[in-house]
Amino acid sequence: MSYWTFKYFHNDQRTNLIEVWLDDLPIEDGVKIERTFAYLATIKDKSAWKRPFAAKLQGIKKGGNIWEIRINSDRVLYRPLGCFGSKEDEFTLLIGATEKSKGVFEPRRATDIAVKNCKLIHQDRRYVGEYD
Repeated sequence: MSYWTFKYFHNDQRTNLIEVWLDDLPIEDGVKIERTFAYLATIKDKSAWKRPFAAKLQGIKKGGNIWEIRINSDRVLYRPLGCFGSKEDEFTLLIGATEKSKGVFEPRRATDIAVKNCKLIHQDRRYVGEYD
């Protein structure tokens, strides 16, 4: 049973940024990421979203209620960033990222972008798409 609906942020051109990011990854890594999303959707209480699968990012300024989904492959630490949506049962994927070293993401401004995108989706639902 799924308790959470995953959504995605799209830009003004309606591009699904998570899909674009996933399409550039090795297929087996994309499958692993998708499985992690599916697993997290089955955890009823968001306070149970914990390591090793998810973690709320600490130290983000300006109201950043940003979470990282944590997926480790053999070569890469994948960290798609997201936030809980304006609807109670939603989690919106905001940007795909990788962790280069503790707390350092690629793209380098991933957390700033995630905070900005999270604010946008809470102000305007036109930036939210259905994640398949």
